[in-house]
Amino acid sequence: MRWLICLSALAALTGTPASAAEVNLVRTHPHGTPAAAAQPLIIKLRAGTAAAAAAQARPDGARERIVALASRNGLRLVAHRPITALIHAVRIEAAVGESAAAILARLRADPEVEYAVPDERRYIHGAPNDPLYAQQWYLQIAAATPSAVDAVDAWTTTTGSTTLVIADIDTGVRPDHPDLASRLLAGYCFISDPFIANGGACPGPGAADPGDWVTSADITNDPDECGQATAEPSSWHGTRVAGILGAATNNGIGVAGLTWGPLILPVRSVGTCGGLDSDIISGMLWAGGIAVSDAPANPNPAKIINMSLGGTGSCPQSYIEAVGQLTAVGVLVVASAGNEGGPVDAPANCPGVVGVAGLRQAGTKVGYSSLGPEVALGAPAGNCGDSFTTAESACVYTMTTTTNLSTTGPATPDANDYTGLYYCDPTTGSYTGCSISTGQYRTYNIGTSFSAPVVSGIAALMSSVNSSLNSCQLMSRLKEGSLPFPQTSLDATGAQPPMCHVPTGANDVQNSECICTRDDQTCGAGMANAPGALTAALRPIAAVAVPASVTAGQIVTLDGSGSGAADGHTVSSYQWSPVSGGLTLSITGAATSKASVTAPSCGVGTVALTVTDDAGRTDTANVVITPGSATTSAPAAAGQSACSTTAPAVTVAVCPASDSVQTGRTATLTATLANTTNSAVTWEVNGVAGGNATVGTITSAGVYSAPASVPSPASVTITAVSAADASATGSAQLTITAPPGSGGGGACDCLTLLGGAMLLIARRRRTSRP
Repeated sequence: MRWLICLSALAALTGTPASAAEVNLVRTHPHGTPAAAAQPLIIKLRAGTAAAAAAQARPDGARERIVALASRNGLRLVAHRPITALIHAVRIEAAVGESAAAILARLRADPEVEYAVPDERRYIHGAPNDPLYAQQWYLQIAAATPSAVDAVDAWTTTTGSTTLVIADIDTGVRPDHPDLASRLLAGYCFISDPFIANGGACPGPGAADPGDWVTSADITNDPDECGQATAEPSSWHGTRVAGILGAATNNGIGVAGLTWGPLILPVRSVGTCGGLDSDIISGMLWAGGIAVSDAPANPNPAKIINMSLGGTGSCPQSYIEAVGQLTAVGVLVVASAGNEGGPVDAPANCPGVVGVAGLRQAGTKVGYSSLGPEVALGAPAGNCGDSFTTAESACVYTMTTTTNLSTTGPATPDANDYTGLYYCDPTTGSYTGCSISTGQYRTYNIGTSFSAPVVSGIAALMSSVNSSLNSCQLMSRLKEGSLPFPQTSLDATGAQPPMCHVPTGANDVQNSECICTRDDQTCGAGMANAPGALTAALRPIAAVAVPASVTAGQIVTLDGSGSGAADGHTVSSYQWSPVSGGLTLSITGAATSKASVTAPSCGVGTVALTVTDDAGRTDTANVVITPGSATTSAPAAAGQSACSTTAPAVTVAVCPASDSVQTGRTATLTATLANTTNSAVTWEVNGVAGGNATVGTITSAGVYSAPASVPSPASVTITAVSAADASATGSAQLTITAPPGSGGGGACDCLTLLGGAMLLIARRRRTSRP
């Protein structure tokens, strides 16, 4: 199968880039903390509680939790803004004269609060001096562009480690571009078809992009090879993507990259008319440091692999295998969702891949972006705005980045090698005289191709502050740090756009703006946010080593000493605790790195390890204990690469596992659950909800009433079905017996017993006479 780059580029004419505004060489900021009657705080609510489960089911449940928190602590909520579903920025007023420390102490003591900290003010230490940075709206933060990722504030924490490598599987790059030359590794070309390679030295060392233009003659002479209907100029796609990943920053020219330190490894697997699966997968594996036949070992394995490419259809097994191998060595794969407006393309729809949907500047789905439950999160993709109607219109929200100006082979690089806002310089007031010519080619940048490198760059920043995060943890914390999708569009002048929905098939195309749902089913978990992702990345990693086998009644040792903190930090405390919904297991050594519990004889219990680092940040890992096992999705040690993105299955156990009950009598059964915050179950008897008169009935509380007579067969199956996941069940076997004296087996009734007793008394009296 041939895969196409996920670029929606509109041909444009060149003009002189707008002059850069004056750039301050250095910024200073005020000192001291301004006084305020209302205290600005950041509060993280606990997950896994009954209140959390109830809030998840209501649209405004998170805000209701915050309001209730303030009320029960005698505080007045002045302002509230959710950062994530659990993390909230608030302004709180308390009694006159009460200190901020006292307010924090009260909130931290609340069982619903995981942490509460001051929302301190920070100031940038210097904006990038790249002249086109002002056009890079997607890196900044403004009320008019809620989908922008706020790289500015993230850069105050890190600009990225210089030892980290980001690979870009693409068309190659222009290594002579003045904004990329210092950031590039040599790379490799895996294109096996000479037509696709278009004259490049492939396969072989180097990843310089010779151009991927398609002529009318190409289409006429070999339509099967090209598979497209119209001629196209060179896209310089890999060069554009590389600029978003990491154009040289603070060098006084061009644009700023999302990362400033990491190196970019270009891997050329796509060229003229797309690329082949085999070439792309070879490039993926090689980029991650996995041996590939006929290619030298990669001396600079990547931690992040960006793939701004894809094709329609389900995820092929070949990609499942490749992604699985990369996940096993800790490499994160990020891919664009596609530009079809329908179901998510492969490989973005493959398990373990961070699929990225495209957002308008307003935070709504841009019309061309594909969508669906395989998407991890959304990020800016660029859109030209509603006023874009002609070739002379401004593409207001283009994703400004690096490029080359030629329509065919590469032009000599110069200071104009950047995609601009206009075909021609708008300051002239006229577009007269604009023309397309070699060396003066201009295009816009819109497409999910540019959403993916935004997320890849954020993931690289996360790895820079916590190098122990594996690919599963990076994906989870990218989602954790995302912002909620707005439920209205800033662009709407009349009726609001419709809500997005999960495509029903390839023909269900949503090619107009729609509002992303907040159920993780259309555009992902939320809008990518660089500071939020770094906050999540800086949390420690709770790790637990468990025994390979367990038997009922065994003392089970749980070892959390392999837990770790972010780079430059240490774990300061451990706390083990039982989790509601299952058996309450007694814990020995609850405040130490190693704890022990006794495996139950029946049922399932969950023990949680919470580790806290020296900055007060926390992480939690759960261990599920049954009579025959101790399991956890947590790594045995922080930094362990192998992981699974599949959520642990809900476990249901019914106790007693087997018993007998007489006809007409009752028995009480108990269901315990793990890997869910919803402990509710429904009960069945022999597959019948609630049972019936023949096999017996059971109440919602698990009280079974045996039938009036013994059924055939006499054994019935009692099943508890999880309300959270109907496929998760637990069962017990009950044998129905007849009461004594009902016949058979020498049974006798009460009158028979009474008569026998009277005869025995009379006999004793006779034998006792003299």
